[in-house]
Formats: sequence, C-alpha cells, structure tokens
Amino acid sequence: MKAITSKVSKSLPIGARLNCVDNTGAREVEIISVKGFKGVRRRLASAGVGDMVVISVKKGT
Repeated sequence: MKAITSKVSKSLPIGARLNCVDNTGAREVEIISVKGFKGVRRRLASAGVGDMVVISVKKGT
C-alpha cells in the first residue's frame, strides 16, 4: 500500500502578530523566528502547523 503525501502550508511569516489564548497573561504576540527553518537567500521564514517559533509579547493584561 502506497503512503499518501501531504504538504503543510506555511502561512505564518516572520513579523505576523497573533492573538494569544493561554493563561500566561499575554494578549498579542509577534513571531520573531522559526526554529529549524531551512530556506533560500532573502526569503522570509514561515511557520506552519507543528513548527516551533520564537515569539515576543507585544501586549499583555
């Protein structure tokens, strides 16, 4: 039986601002970098489902 391939779309670029929905007190966060991203020169790193990102808190409670 042949495996089905899939491609995860990378729809969150560096600089994207997201609403934070956990109990840390942060309300809005910004993506600073994507861990383990291997890209080509001058291309913005993007994150998808399951990617580890480094964020910065922009607004809090």
